[in-house]
Amino acid sequence: MQTALVGMPRDFWERDWIRYLFDEVALDVVETRDCVFTRPSILLLSDSDGRHATAARRLLGGFAARSTPVCLVHLSDEYCACPIDFYRQAGFVVRNYYRPSAAKLSHCLHVPLGYKAGFTAGLVPRPISERRNAWFFAGEVKGRRRGMLTAANRVPNGRAVITARWDDPNGLSTEAYAQGLADAVYAPCPRGNDSVDSFRVWEALEAGAIPIVEDDGAFDALLCRASVPATVRSWIPRDRGRVRYRALFGPSYWGGMFGTNFPVPRIRRWQRFPEMIARADPVHLSRQATEWWNAVKQQSRHQIRVGLAAMLRTSGLP
Repeated sequence: MQTALVGMPRDFWERDWIRYLFDEVALDVVETRDCVFTRPSILLLSDSDGRHATAARRLLGGFAARSTPVCLVHLSDEYCACPIDFYRQAGFVVRNYYRPSAAKLSHCLHVPLGYKAGFTAGLVPRPISERRNAWFFAGEVKGRRRGMLTAANRVPNGRAVITARWDDPNGLSTEAYAQGLADAVYAPCPRGNDSVDSFRVWEALEAGAIPIVEDDGAFDALLCRASVPATVRSWIPRDRGRVRYRALFGPSYWGGMFGTNFPVPRIRRWQRFPEMIARADPVHLSRQATEWWNAVKQQSRHQIRVGLAAMLRTSGLP
């Protein structure tokens, strides 16, 4: 199937993960200027703020004008700030980063962020009982991560690798990072730039480590019982207090995306990390998380196959 990239290089971060999800589809990558609008296609879009929205609309419009089926894969919309009005021009939409307004669309499928290209090459997870480190973290020290590391360092036998910036070339190689997770019991996963979701959550699961994730929506259940509309609760001021506001009064990100079927331990105050570790049963948590992650991967692949088949069937193609 013809695949065009918008706003992303050929060696984009999620390359291996996208290939895994579309396992039975040959991704024939072409330049956008070489798109054949009469050929069923996949449009891979990386856009967090709408800078590529015009290009996406133009391409999707070209397929729609010829009634050619096209699947849009929208990545990187962490802030949920990119326009999504052009979703209606696609026959099927796959996106990461849970967005409530997108979840209402019947032809839109949310999938996990997955892992960095090259992450699974040579990855050999150890049994949880044989791992040498209680926890492992690699990344920048900023914001809430300072408190997280202070708390984590109270748990003996942990390992932290501090980097200067995102994808630091002087940091661990992808293989070394994967093996660090594969040799750790727990992986503290602080929020990303804005969302509680991040690649490290899914990379930890892939390596067999138990991720500890941040959560939003401390009063989500109470606000639901009080019938406070989600549209009201999901409006977050773009100021310095937005993260704290969302953590208290916003909807639960993990609950929105997975409902109650999300076995990963969640935390709101990193000071509780040592206490959480002390009370947990790592063998049980590891088995539960691994089984759930394997099921989610298989389900995501199946849903994509079904979605693509329905898109082609609707267009009259076999």
